[in-house]
Formats: sequence, structure tokens, C-alpha cells
Amino acid sequence: MNGKKVAILVLVIAIILGITGISVKGLSLGENSVQPVGEQIKLGLDLSGGVYVVLEAQTDSTGDELAQKMNEAKLIIEQRVNGLGVSQPTVVIEGEDRIRVELPGLDNTQEAISLIGQTAKLEFRYLPAYVNLAEFAALTVEEQKAYFDENSVIAVTGDQVIKSEAGIQENDLGQSTPVVTLGLNDDGAVAFEEATRELGQRADRNLRTLFILLDGVVISSPEVPVGLVIDDGKAIIEGGFASVEDAASLAMLIKAGSLPVDLVEIQSSVIGPTLGLESMDRSVKAALIGMAIIFMFMLLVYRLPGFVADLNLLVYISIVLWTMAKIGAVLTLPGIAGMILSIGMAVDANVVIFERIREEIRNGKTPRSAVDSGFKRALRTVLDANITTLIAGIVLYAFGMGPIKGFAVTLIIGLIASLITAVFLTRFILNLVIDTKLFRSKAAFGVK
Repeated sequence: MNGKKVAILVLVIAIILGITGISVKGLSLGENSVQPVGEQIKLGLDLSGGVYVVLEAQTDSTGDELAQKMNEAKLIIEQRVNGLGVSQPTVVIEGEDRIRVELPGLDNTQEAISLIGQTAKLEFRYLPAYVNLAEFAALTVEEQKAYFDENSVIAVTGDQVIKSEAGIQENDLGQSTPVVTLGLNDDGAVAFEEATRELGQRADRNLRTLFILLDGVVISSPEVPVGLVIDDGKAIIEGGFASVEDAASLAMLIKAGSLPVDLVEIQSSVIGPTLGLESMDRSVKAALIGMAIIFMFMLLVYRLPGFVADLNLLVYISIVLWTMAKIGAVLTLPGIAGMILSIGMAVDANVVIFERIREEIRNGKTPRSAVDSGFKRALRTVLDANITTLIAGIVLYAFGMGPIKGFAVTLIIGLIASLITAVFLTRFILNLVIDTKLFRSKAAFGVK
């Protein structure tokens, strides 16, 4: 027996079990804590309940023109549904001319449709009295709306903006920074001149802020420099943009007083939270039963390699779930199916490898040589099977819609994780077990 290898093996097993425990139960260390991974994954409507609406653009536009209109429409819809306070809304473009909107927790389809189709209300406001900007920013959206309604002055409205574009401008240090340039009509130019004249005379920077609101929500709050008066009907919003794309997004919101294209509902559904929770419970139960059967099968048929495969499956499941949580993937019922399918692929890879190892042991090779040779011979088969399925998953993600994308995401993540665990981790742990010299008989490898 190799004591050092035994200690390393015990440590590896403890780490795997610890990661699994944290994934299931979470971890709390004083003021710091890690939530269970199940609480961090976003659930689709079929599991959490809510409303989904699929809208189709009614337009003759094609190509780049259609793509631009669809992106603008998506951006405006996101702005509106985020203002609802809905938990984790999803707005995605499907195909070339459709937008899918998912609103968890909402139970009224018409409310969702009327919210999406309303005309956006753009306003430039400023406050006549002192306000602490840090405290004001900490208020909820509804509290800010109420404050504006009671205290602010409307300087310019959206119907007075005739031009809004993103661009690049050099600052005082000679650095190029993204900006948004605005063009106003005659009435807007006069109103903007009066507003900037008043704000530019104020000494306190907290009183020189010009708030830009869309549908009552602050989307930008530039500061008017001291002494500045804008009298040519042109304005520049600068600062706070991480990229030109961010500035372009704001420009789109400002110039879009209404949706850039008519959208017609072609599909909608309301899924009750009770049905969603019931589906979730049944799916989780089915997944647990399936995994328990797989664990027992691998252990009974392949003995020591089966035990190693079970450890790797725990790592595999943790990788898949934590990856989904970190990238913000939405888990749906088809997604759970994709995860179970990828578990099957992971087990299949281990089965192919272990059969090769048993064949080598029957031919008289030592366990170490059998493992090396078995992995080498099975590698191409495993890679071919996983890569072809991976290609299918990528195609489903690229051309699929709604739940099909959820299936594709979990399948792709699962396949990548299965390759990592089955090819690399399984081999590492199996060689480590062999190096301990605790198991030398053929029976330990399921060979009679």
C-alpha cells in the first residue's frame, strides 16, 4: 500500500463530496455565504409560471434594415418590462422577424401585450431644489417616479427630439469617448436653451443634473457644466458609456418614441405557478431516480471503475449546474431533458472506456497498462460520439426557438462537461486508485 497515494485519494474524494454538498446545501462562513446552486439558476416559465408572448413584425423591411428595427424593438421592450419589476424577464429575437417575451410571475396576457405595445414617453427633467444624488439613486423606481411627479420641471419631451445618434468625441485629455448627440426641433431648442441656462448658473453640481427619463425611468443623468448654455438645438450626452454600443443603445431609446415596427401577437400562453412547481418537482424526482439507477448500475457492473465513474458524475453535475447559474442560462423542462441526455452521454463514454479496460485485463495486462491502453483505444470513439451530438446541439441552438434553445444549452454544457470528466478526471482518479495498490485483483475491475 502506498500511504501517500492513499492520502491524496482520500483528499480528492473529500473535495468532490464537499463540492457536491455545497452545490446542494450551500455554504455559510460568517458574513460570507454561498447559495445552493439550485437557488441561483433561473427557471423558465414552464417551471416557475408566468406569461409568454411571441410577437411578429408586420413590415416589408428586410436584411440590415429589418435587423436594426428588431434590435430597437427588443431594446424598447426590455426597458418596459424591466420597469414592471418582473423577476428575470426574458426578451429574445427569434428568427428574423419575431420577438419572444417571457414574464415570470405575471398572470395576465393582455397586460403584457398592452405594456409592450404602448408608446414610449421620453422626457428631460431637472429638479428645482437640492437633492442628494447618491440617496436619490438608492430609491426604488416607483419612489423616483413619485419624486419626479411632485418636484421636477419638464424641460424637453420626446416629440421635440428629431435626431439621436451615437458617436465618438475627444475629452479634455485628448481621449476618445463614446457620446450621444441630440438634435431638437425649434420648440425643443428654445426649451433646452432655457433649461441649460438655468442649470448652468447653479453652483452646486447636485442641482445641475439633467435627468433623461423613458417611461418614467431614469436612463441617463448628465451634468450641465457651469456657465454652459445650449442655444443651437444640439446636445451631447457624455460620460458613463463603457462602449460605443452602450451609447448606441441609449440613442435608440431616445429616438424611439414608439416601437419602430408594428408587432402582432401570434402566440401566447399563461402557465400557472402551481403547474410549474408540480412540473419542477416531478422532473427533479425523475432525474434523481434516473441518476440513482445509473450510479447503482455502474457500481455493480464495473466495481472499482464504476465507483470512480460515480464520483465523476457528481463532479459533472456540479459543473453543469454551476455553469448554468454563472452564465444566466434559463432552465426549462426541455432543458432538464437535455441535462439527463448529457448524463447518459457521460455514462456512455465511461462504459466504452471501461469495456476496453476490461478487455485489456482479460488479455493479461496489468491494471495500469490496461487503463492506459483502454483510454487510448476508446478515446476516438468517445470523441466522435460527443462531437457529433455537440454539432446537433449547436444547430438546435442556432435555429431553434424558445424551449428548444433551453434544451440545446443544457445539452451543449453537459457534453463539454462530460468530455472533461470522462476523459481526463476519470483517468486521473482511476490511476490514483491503482497507484494506492489497494485493489489488485481482476474482480475489482469487474473481470471474472
